[in-house]
Order: sequence, then structure tokens, then C-alpha cells
Amino acid sequence: MTFTVYTNQLIKQLHILIGAIPSSSTMPILQDFLFQITHDELILAATDLETYIRTVIPIEASDEGAITIPARTLLDILKILPDQPLEFEVDLEQFSISIHALSGTYKMPGSMGRDYPKEPDFEATTSNDIATNVLQEAIHYTLFSINQLHLRQAMQGLLFQLDGTKQIFVATDGYRLVKYEVDGDVAVGNAQYIIPKKSLQLLQKALQQHPESVHIAGSDTYLRFAFDGIQLIARLVDAKYPDYMAVIPKQMPIQVLVNRAAFHIALRRILVFSDKTNYHVALNISPNNISLFAEDLDFSNAATEQLECSANGSLKIAFNARFLSEFLNALQSEEVQLNFVASDRAGILRPVAQNEQEDILMLSIPFSN
Repeated sequence: MTFTVYTNQLIKQLHILIGAIPSSSTMPILQDFLFQITHDELILAATDLETYIRTVIPIEASDEGAITIPARTLLDILKILPDQPLEFEVDLEQFSISIHALSGTYKMPGSMGRDYPKEPDFEATTSNDIATNVLQEAIHYTLFSINQLHLRQAMQGLLFQLDGTKQIFVATDGYRLVKYEVDGDVAVGNAQYIIPKKSLQLLQKALQQHPESVHIAGSDTYLRFAFDGIQLIARLVDAKYPDYMAVIPKQMPIQVLVNRAAFHIALRRILVFSDKTNYHVALNISPNNISLFAEDLDFSNAATEQLECSANGSLKIAFNARFLSEFLNALQSEEVQLNFVASDRAGILRPVAQNEQEDILMLSIPFSN
């Protein structure tokens, strides 16, 4: 069986899939890509048994069949070949692959395609189309707040809620929380999913192809994303998500407006001198000024900075500077608004300029005095 495909065309699709290949596995076949060949298309797939992803390339082939090919060996040779038509010669009896390029021939062993894990077949209970930019923004704002190593399984993923016309995305690691909410004009039903972080990373990479919209279909166990010939199926985290609304204060009388870029660069400088165990930074807020202070007693390091602001009160409070820096790095607005209740209650950060249909809320738990 033979088929021909261009180098860059194949690399582009394999780069989307490679993130699903586990770094190590007790099942050697999971280190391979699945190549499923028909007369007019090449279906490429990869999985780690938690996330299944496949994509399609139009081709002309002499026959039909399926074989697996070592993922990293294949990508390593493709990356150092110039763009050109490559002829793949597949022996389905010996399970070997020969790649014929202008510079030479490259051979490698494969495995039977039928031994590759099948993607799950499930009956969807919900189905919707979501704008690509909503998914991209949701992943951008929340991904860094997910802790894959958290002891509470629910916090190892992103909460995705459909609530009437609202799409709500929440991530927390127990010390910080990000909520991104979009209120559209079309009813999307009511459902709740917890999506693993790795699946989100793969989806984020695949969405760089900029489809107009993404079709999602979900059940109690799986959530499918489909767009432009790409299909990703994520096994959902089977856990109950904590009541995140309980940690968001309802009334926050102290309000501070500050330039986002100036605040961010000040925190980055302060971080250099902070204790690398907890990145402690103390904020002394007055009506026209924020004083930032950090120190590392083990190395006798200390730093203080002054920052202009507009505040309606005064407060002394301390946070993890790395958390605040990541919040500010994810936002684009010129100014941000900080809201506080007291020095021992959670602080909230929001961009001042927001789309009227969206709400971005970033919350951090302060250090105790």
C-alpha cells in the first residue's frame, strides 16, 4: 500500500497530535501515531487513553488499511526534511514503513492498526456550537490556575458550565481562582463538565488553526470537540467541583484602580527579591499609592517599590506575587481594578475594560498576618 503526502502538510497535523503521546507508558503502542488510510484521505490519531485526538489529510492512496508508526522517530525525520512530496510505502504483512524522499529512503517498524485503542463511542446528552474565540479566551485566562497534582481530583481540571445563555469556565488550585463568563444571546442548555488540563492544552494548540466555531457534544463521561476535520474527545474528571461561589465575597467596599503594565513590571522586579518558597509580597494601599515590599530573610534580600493608584480606602494585605503576576500577564486591559474587604479576606482583580457580554474575575487568597 502506498500514498503520497507533503512534508509540511503532515508535520502541521502531527504537531497537533504529539501532545497526546505519553512520555512513557506500559503500552508501547501508545508511543505511536495511528495512520488509517482510505483511497481519498489519511486519518491520523493519537491517544493516552484519557484524551483521543484525530485529524484528516486528503490524499490519493493505492489501497486501504491501518498501521501505527513510532511518533517521535517519525517527527524527528520529518522536521529535518525540506518540504516535498513523500511517498509512504506500507507493508501490512510485515508491518513496516518505508518513506521515500528526494534525499533517500527511511525505514521503520510499525504495529497492526487494529491493535490501537479505539476512540470511545458514546451517546451525547448535550450538543452545542461555541465560538472559537470564547474557547480560546477561556483556556487563556484559566489554564495557569489548574493544578494537575492537586489532591482533590476536581481541581485537576477546568469546570465548564452551560447555564441558560451563559457559558462559565472556572479554574482553581485552592489558593487562587479564575472565572470567565460569557453571556450569549442563544440558549445553550444546562450541563456541567470538568475537563482535564492536558485535554485543554491539546485543544488550545488545535484551535490555532482558527476555525469559525467548535461543535461540542457531551455525556457524563466524555466531551467531544469537533472542527475543521479535527476531533478531540476528553475523558471528563469524575468528581464534584467545589462550590466556587462560596469563596467570592459579595460586598467589597475597598476599590483600587491601577495601571496594569506598571503593576505587572513592579511585581516582576519585586519577585526577584521575594522568598522563593511562597513569593510573599506585602501591599500597603493608600488613596494615591501602593507600596510593595518583599524580602528573603535566608539571603538578606529585600525590595520596596511605590506605585501610583486611585483608591477609596487604605489597607495592608499580602499575596503570592507570582499569582498576581500571572493574573496581570493574562489580561490585556490598560487598567485593572482590585477589590478588597479586609486583610484576611480574598482579593479580586478584574480588567477595567471588558466586553459587555463577558466577565473576567480573578481571585487570590491572602497570606495571614
